[in-house]
Amino acid sequence: MTLTDDVGEASGLIVATNKGRPSKLTGILAQQFSPEDIRKQLMLREDQSLLFAVCWVSDDERRLAEMFPEVLYMDVTSQTNNEKRPLFLVAGKDSCGKSFTAARIFLPSEQKWIFRWIFQNCLPALLGETVTKRNKVVMTDGDSHCYDAFKEAACHGGPWEGSVNILCQWHLLSYAWKREVSIFAPVAKPHLNIMASTSYKWIQSWFYDIETRAEFVESHHRLMTWLDGKNDEGCKPLREAICDFIIRKLLLYERSWLRYHRLHVRCFDETSNGLVESQNSRLKTGSMAVKSNMSLATSACSMMDQSELTHSTRAITVAAMSASTTLWSLTTTAKLLTPTAEKIVVENFNKRHLYSLLQMEEMKWLVRRKRDDKYRLVTTDQKPTKFFRLRVVQYFNGCLVCSCGHFDIHGIPCAHIFRITETLLPEMCDVRWLKCYEEYYKRDELLTHSFRKAKDNPLIGVPWEIANASGENGSVLNYPVVGIGTSEDEIAEMFFMYDKWGHPFVSGETISPRVCEVNDGSAAGIAEGTHENHFQLDQYISQNIANDDDPHDENGLQYNDFKKMFDSLHKLSSNSKAGKVW
Repeated sequence: MTLTDDVGEASGLIVATNKGRPSKLTGILAQQFSPEDIRKQLMLREDQSLLFAVCWVSDDERRLAEMFPEVLYMDVTSQTNNEKRPLFLVAGKDSCGKSFTAARIFLPSEQKWIFRWIFQNCLPALLGETVTKRNKVVMTDGDSHCYDAFKEAACHGGPWEGSVNILCQWHLLSYAWKREVSIFAPVAKPHLNIMASTSYKWIQSWFYDIETRAEFVESHHRLMTWLDGKNDEGCKPLREAICDFIIRKLLLYERSWLRYHRLHVRCFDETSNGLVESQNSRLKTGSMAVKSNMSLATSACSMMDQSELTHSTRAITVAAMSASTTLWSLTTTAKLLTPTAEKIVVENFNKRHLYSLLQMEEMKWLVRRKRDDKYRLVTTDQKPTKFFRLRVVQYFNGCLVCSCGHFDIHGIPCAHIFRITETLLPEMCDVRWLKCYEEYYKRDELLTHSFRKAKDNPLIGVPWEIANASGENGSVLNYPVVGIGTSEDEIAEMFFMYDKWGHPFVSGETISPRVCEVNDGSAAGIAEGTHENHFQLDQYISQNIANDDDPHDENGLQYNDFKKMFDSLHKLSSNSKAGKVW
């Protein structure tokens, strides 16, 4: 796709200059040059067109973008052609944790109007409506022209409706911190270095370890209190620099980086744009590297040669992975999931023994990590604020939904759900993590149809068929039911934390209730779930259910439908291995 200024058509470009008095700025911005004058200045013939921008996507790259559209990384690099045009790259990450390039665009400049064209017209046309609809997150650096144009395209009715923008942690925090804060903490003064390092780690925890607004307010308050305690004369400039940095560089953009805003978004907990930065570096290294003295055509050919070699190697790697078994794992999912997914699944499944369990109702459980030394002793002066959390797991429409949001973020069950099921099944994971998904998508018609149906009908939680609520002899269970290994003190604390849902509990601090305070009446009252503090959790689940026009619609996927489709995937993929022609 190209953007050109053809003969006799106005370019629409507004040209501004920094000359003249500020009072003339409005008139300068309103000045538009005629296309004839522009063509005359560039010495173009009447039969020639001016190339503004060009974007291209290969078939293999479009296939990968359609398979893994949830998170896209975007950045601009330079020194790739002799016209000094910026190169805009769109990258993604597959189910094996490997990066791929989805699109390349040569730009005339880095102004906002060209980014509008990219998000409104270019990428939706080349990558397809499927990619823009399934996309959840677009990761960018701190260029306001880029992320402002994306936010316009992500508004209601736009091609990227429903997607959110996340700003890169390295550009927003690490790079800016070195420029504006580190200069006040010289190496020769260790006490200032410790103060700066502790503050940095504290702020960094807000990017990946904050789950509610209340936790952020509590952590921010404790950091400010800790900084106020540094009353030494030598600490004052550093303290003021840190406070000023938080206000000017972070709080103004908190919706674009603070973790609790994307707790239930399929973002894989990504906080950095380093993946596309690595793609930029690959372009400029090796025997097929692009150089700053290359023409646009030569540079584009070199990039496509790199792409062809990369995808040839990738096909061999995927075929080898599909035919192999993860030897270090003995689970039933080792043959079916990619090594990256299997590692996360096994880690979460093995962690289930670290949690206490209390079943409040037939379809509601409380799960909380057991007390140990790691959570008992926390010193504010040595590390950022850590929180001790209670998880609420509920059963809706054939799915287990956990308040931690792990399945929403990764598409993989969390340890809290494994504590309830005590079973690990491959259909618990999103289809993107299956080996056959990467091998057969758009290569087998029946499998591709099933994959697309699963992607277009996402489940709100982990699919699970709940057992009948009865005891060993068929008797009706009396709730609450205490899980194995859960002590009375833990039960009392879990009731109290559930009653105070939404209140941040800091690790290392005692939880006030005693066992004698939790009588039958209060426990029953809590079990009824009538407290207003649970509004956030219930609202999230009801919103997800409301996204389906009809939960019992035949086009939607219930647990039994999902299970049958999942089983058919493996049967079809096994039968297709003998007839592969790619």
